[in-house]
Amino acid sequence: MVPAMQPDERRHPGAAAAAAETGGPQGAPVMAAARDTAASPQAGGSGAIAPEDDPPRRAAARDRVPWLIALVVFAAYLTISGYRLWRLDPTSWDLGVFTEYVKQFAHVREPIVDVRGPGFNMLGDHFDPIVALIAPFFRLFPLPLTLLVAQVALAAVSVIPVSRAAAVKLGTGAGRAIGAAYGFSWGLQQMVNYDFHEIAFAVPLLAFSLSALVCGRRRGAALWALPLVFVKEDQGFTVAAIGILMIILARGQHQAEARSERPESRGDHQADGEHTGRMDGEHSGRADKQAGQPAARGWFGWASC
Repeated sequence: MVPAMQPDERRHPGAAAAAAETGGPQGAPVMAAARDTAASPQAGGSGAIAPEDDPPRRAAARDRVPWLIALVVFAAYLTISGYRLWRLDPTSWDLGVFTEYVKQFAHVREPIVDVRGPGFNMLGDHFDPIVALIAPFFRLFPLPLTLLVAQVALAAVSVIPVSRAAAVKLGTGAGRAIGAAYGFSWGLQQMVNYDFHEIAFAVPLLAFSLSALVCGRRRGAALWALPLVFVKEDQGFTVAAIGILMIILARGQHQAEARSERPESRGDHQADGEHTGRMDGEHSGRADKQAGQPAARGWFGWASC
């Protein structure tokens, strides 16, 4: 009698054949092939194990404490900003400048800000069109406080990817501690103390981009970094630096994978069996992706950790 093939054996027939040749258990090559498929860029995995197969990433995704930290950061910084506005005690004239700037966008007019000078076009000073994203909210709430709320919200949201990346790499407790330390760090405090500045939009973009890079999601890192060019004209250098870092990390990863796949470091039968199982696993992963099966990760989890 021919024993019935298990589901994993039907899915990875090459792995089962390799196990039969080497005398090893059939489950080990199948699991190795599945892990390689999840982590294979050719299978659509961008070089990282899927969240459902990675316990630290799954635990970080389920942790709600970073959201609580972000809420506390939002409340604390909004209190500081709102109190200073209520006292009419600004630290610069930027809040008045950007209030007029956003007001012009809200009414679909040329961004002329007379606070800077008669007929002064703000886009001729700095290239920061991303500030126009506040315009719809300003149309509903035409107050300087709207800009302060937006800045505080951008700072608070950036806590989530930083905390999640730290939790994946160092553990849940360390992720929470690093998220809290980052949320109340000197840099964010100084940004909030400056009333309002367009660089606030760069804070969450950088947090998501670098967190995705730390977790091996190069595509997510690139997609989050690209909008930085609309924050300010000098942020193009930041995008270039992230791109160079991605190239260096990718080359290092490819060299490490090449060294680990050399057959002379293992027995010939074991190398041949694992190679066959991996190739079958990658082929099956590509077939599943082409069949329309979801990648099992949301945009938030896919883009960061």
